[in-house]
Amino acid sequence: MPRKRLPENRGLPARWKLQHGAYYYLPPRDLRHLWDGKSWFFLGHTLPEAYKVWV
Repeated sequence: MPRKRLPENRGLPARWKLQHGAYYYLPPRDLRHLWDGKSWFFLGHTLPEAYKVWV
């Protein structure tokens, strides 16, 4: 069973995380080549900004 999400990350889309005041996406290992090889992809400092980058 997976761990429960931290309170600050609840309500966010899957694989998103709020860390150090910014939103990041964690791509799956086998798809990292599509995300420039990054294990943490920066989405933005605010939630609306993160959704704009995600779309």
